[in-house]
This record gives sequence, C-alpha cells and structure tokens, in this order.
Amino acid sequence: MIKDREVDEFEEDERVRVLRIELSLLVSEVGAYNSEVIITLGGVAYTVRNRLGDGGIVWRVNVYG
Repeated sequence: MIKDREVDEFEEDERVRVLRIELSLLVSEVGAYNSEVIITLGGVAYTVRNRLGDGGIVWRVNVYG
C-alpha cells in the first residue's frame, strides 16, 4: 500500500476546496474490491470512497480519513 499524493479538488455541489488522498493497493494483498473498507496506514485509518483505477495488479483508490 502506498499513499500517492494529497491533492486539492473542487466538489461539484459545494464549490469548496477539499483534501483528496489517493492510495495505491496491490490486489494480491487486499483481495476483492469493496467500498467503505477501512485501511490503516502508519496508524491512520482511511475509508475507501471510490476506486479511481484498476490495472489488474494495482488499484488506485480515493480515501478519506
């Protein structure tokens, strides 16, 4: 699991800047994709919001936490 980056983005409805955190996950280590899963990295818990990409080996997911 790798914390890729933290990016500011605009939410469509709110028009405010929000923190966006993306993680890369090895499919062989995490198993089947499931939304609302809690992932712990460095003692910080992150909840999966949605999957951004699926390369078959690595998933990129958007999380909050």
